[in-house]
Amino acid sequence: MYLFVLFGAILEASGGGELLIGLAGRMSSRSHGGPAKTAAVASALMGSLSGSAVANVATTGALTIPMMKRSGFRPRMAGAVEAAASTGGQLMPPVMGAGAFILATWTNIPYLQVAAAALIPATLYYTGLYMAIHFGAAKEKLGAQTDTAQPGTLAQRLHLLVPIVVIVVFLALGRSPMRAAFWGVITAAVATVARSATRMDPDGWRRALIAGSSGTVQVAAACATAGIVVGVASLTGIGLRMSELIITVAQGQLSVALLLTALGSIILGMGLPTTAAYVVLAALGAPALTELGVPLLAAHLFIFYFGCLSNVTPPVALAAYAAAGLAGSSPLRTGVTAIGLAIDGFLVPFAFVYDPFLLLSGSVLGIIATALTAAIGVASVAAGIAGYIGRPVPALGRAILVAAGIALLAPGWISDGLGIAVFGAALWLWREPGRMVENAA
Repeated sequence: MYLFVLFGAILEASGGGELLIGLAGRMSSRSHGGPAKTAAVASALMGSLSGSAVANVATTGALTIPMMKRSGFRPRMAGAVEAAASTGGQLMPPVMGAGAFILATWTNIPYLQVAAAALIPATLYYTGLYMAIHFGAAKEKLGAQTDTAQPGTLAQRLHLLVPIVVIVVFLALGRSPMRAAFWGVITAAVATVARSATRMDPDGWRRALIAGSSGTVQVAAACATAGIVVGVASLTGIGLRMSELIITVAQGQLSVALLLTALGSIILGMGLPTTAAYVVLAALGAPALTELGVPLLAAHLFIFYFGCLSNVTPPVALAAYAAAGLAGSSPLRTGVTAIGLAIDGFLVPFAFVYDPFLLLSGSVLGIIATALTAAIGVASVAAGIAGYIGRPVPALGRAILVAAGIALLAPGWISDGLGIAVFGAALWLWREPGRMVENAA
């Protein structure tokens, strides 16, 4: 993990954070809620390298939250967007906040398989967040942002993307994460001195090395503490008893066991960094799911998701608290708003447990079809939560949109067909009035 933390520290110190935010701005700035979409994309890029949702909020939020507030977003909304986006960064391959490596080690599943399986669920999370921002911004009539990047700034830093590509290529070739990280660090060090815009002085290198070392110590301390909890659970048998309790209460019903495990994962994950939360949950929560027939990878990704989502779940929502401090808003209200934006993240884990296509298990055609219907589903849920498509949607319509989205996330062609039909009817019924006039003409 040290090599990956050092890799992120070198890129950040040499201007990699500004590059990723700039690229995100170019991709998202010219549509409804552009600044918030920029924050979402930037946090997805940065969060995968960061080992902590709170650290991601502090890194990208210092730039994106003021930008959102200047564009008309209320402080509570600005903080919630950053908290939800930064939390999702822990779910985004290839690094997943270093949690992917521990998950691969714990389950004895190849790292590349873990990262590949996590790709579609993470994409669905950000699709739902992106659409929630879009519908919410359109409802509040918040427009696009002006591109504030200085000409040539991004072009002078594009070479910092090369180290990321190097790591992905090494992992795709089947090399070990340690070797991939080693060559990523070497490439990052060379890339920083390639151009004057990213070249660091000795003091900059010193800060980068200190940041890498201190970040590793934090992760190591968290994992060591979590290891004590796991050891106590193993010696006392509480881990087995928790699994037995879940199975007993669920009475063999997988849906009930999933709800209980999700609730337990959120509670146990509160206040813990990503890696520490996973280590605790892997010992206490995953065995019950595997005993009920859930595939090993799906069970561990399930608890990993809800452990991460505890960062935006009150009353101990660390990412929301950090974002609220930067935005100057109420921590509790920011956390509640962040849950609304990240609501699809609470549904996607249930979807991939019941539908293995979402974890790249099955035929290519089945994977593509399932991913597309699930993407429509998270968009429908986002529209229902926001209460807006082309114009405001009444309460009953919002409930129908959420139900249609859940149907699209559920496995089966019947539920998919019903969900698409309902969502299509909602798009036609609540489309923008101007379009109705144009069509009539």
